[in-house]
Amino acid sequence: ESEFEGIKVFSLPSVGDPIRGGVFAKRHIELGVKGDADIVPMALEKLKSGTSDLGFEVFIHQ
Repeated sequence: ESEFEGIKVFSLPSVGDPIRGGVFAKRHIELGVKGDADIVPMALEKLKSGTSDLGFEVFIHQ
């Protein structure tokens, strides 16, 4: 948020859902960004790279 004016970062923790299976079966945190459509791709890339740099798995759900 400090690098991209007008962008908001959000998170949604989950305890997992074994019925859905796959990556959704285990505990996880859904992360995302919202804001100006011209800036969102850059902010999302920064969020993904920062998360990976911290050693966490990144899965893109569209």
